[in-house]
Amino acid sequence: HPDKVLDSKDEVAVKVATQQFQLLQAAYEVLSDPQRRKQYDDKLQWNSTATTAAPATGEPPWKRQRRPWTPSASTGPTAAGSGWAHTKRSKLTVPTDAPTIAAAVDLMPVSGGVILVEPGTYVGMVVISKPFVEVLATVPGKVVVQGQVVFRECAMGARLQGLKIEASCTAGAIDLKGVIGNVTLEDCDILNSMSAGIIFEGCSGDTDISRCVVHDCKFDGLGLHLLKGKASHTGSVRIVDCRFERNGYDGLYL
Repeated sequence: HPDKVLDSKDEVAVKVATQQFQLLQAAYEVLSDPQRRKQYDDKLQWNSTATTAAPATGEPPWKRQRRPWTPSASTGPTAAGSGWAHTKRSKLTVPTDAPTIAAAVDLMPVSGGVILVEPGTYVGMVVISKPFVEVLATVPGKVVVQGQVVFRECAMGARLQGLKIEASCTAGAIDLKGVIGNVTLEDCDILNSMSAGIIFEGCSGDTDISRCVVHDCKFDGLGLHLLKGKASHTGSVRIVDCRFERNGYDGLYL
């Protein structure tokens, strides 16, 4: 529970606890309702954009192929997925539906969804610790996030696209710790005047980084901290068509 966080001034810990408590609340709603529990037992699909439950593949949800998102007349969760949602919105526009990216993440259903961000500068940390949250710039390169973007345990299926991230923090501008599942970073411009650009620590899953520029960071452009993980933390990092420029230490520190 967010009220039980040891340090109430730790913004990341409070945000993570709040989002994971939402997951627990949604799970309780499903398990305490016989009909919803049966739907879950019948391979409930964790995808609010699906019209029918997907066939079982034998793979965990975060390993399944992501379906391309397309607008539809109904942007809310399907009947099969409604038991997981604490809100019926699965597509939000910033700043129309929420004033900031962080506020839009808070409004996302636990079944995930798409956040479309209009051009502008958005100040403050963004924490994602719920599954299948995609943050997409409507005009790539014209959305500036002045703050850190943090991914934690339950951020499986997360995706950032077209954002310019300008951080001044002692951790990574994009900071992934303990993430179980796949994360995608595309067409992002990343800098951190006080530390590294991208940091991985104790993650399990496959991370794709494509067409990104990581530059002018005080320390490494990308740091993969294997020694801080565990033997159970297995996965991969795939970097395609990216540039690491003018960083204080290594471009890639593995």
